[in-house]
Amino acid sequence: MSKSIESNAAGNFFLHLVNLPFHEAGHIVFRPFGAFITSLGGTLGQLLMPPIYMGVLLVKPRDPFGTSVA
Repeated sequence: MSKSIESNAAGNFFLHLVNLPFHEAGHIVFRPFGAFITSLGGTLGQLLMPPIYMGVLLVKPRDPFGTSVA
C-alpha cells in the first residue's frame, strides 16, 4: 500500500527523528570541503555516524549492548 506525501508517513516514524540530526549535522561538518561534498554531507553523516559510535562504544567503555543499539 502506497502512502501519499500529504500523510507524512516518513516524518511520523520515530527513527526519522533519530536520524534527522545526524543528516543535518553532516551538511555542517562537511561544509569546508566544498559545495558538492556539503550536499552529500547529509547522507555521509547518516552513514558514518553509526559505525563511529559503534567503534567508540566497543573500544572505550566496552559496552556491547550500546554497540548493538548503535
